[in-house]
Amino acid sequence: MFKSLYHYLLSLVSHPGAIWALALMSFLEAFISPVSPLILLIPMAAANPHRAWRYVMVATVTATLGSVLGYYIGHEFIVFVLPYIEQLGYLDAYQTAMEWFQRWGLWMVFISSLTPLPFKVFTIAAGALKLSFLPFLIIACFGRWVHFALIPIGLKFFAVPLQKWFKGKFMG
Repeated sequence: MFKSLYHYLLSLVSHPGAIWALALMSFLEAFISPVSPLILLIPMAAANPHRAWRYVMVATVTATLGSVLGYYIGHEFIVFVLPYIEQLGYLDAYQTAMEWFQRWGLWMVFISSLTPLPFKVFTIAAGALKLSFLPFLIIACFGRWVHFALIPIGLKFFAVPLQKWFKGKFMG
């Protein structure tokens, strides 16, 4: 059962449309979606290591574009967006992000771009606080690039041991 699932997943991430799905997920995750593009990037990079850096660039560019939209939403529409932030269960995270921004400023964009924290909360908060746009853009782009670049770097060192473990554990 796991062997057929494993091969099916490999065929999905090797599909030519997978890169478009990665781009869409990266874009949406920066301002609205709770689903991380890493769920596609990791298997895509593992299945096609020669294309891993291309995937990193696609994810970085589209996440940066999404963060611009998140910033714009926060900058122009925060009054209208707050009820949706609350409805989606992100109000506490948003309020925490606002407190952190007031204390650490743009460092929060960088930190949130590297971590599993909901990046969308920080892009919207940066716009709502009207942080300087150009530094925001540079930091968001660099931070997302580092975030995504850790995947091919990590796979270079851990892919073979993980594949051996997976095959031994599930495909025996």
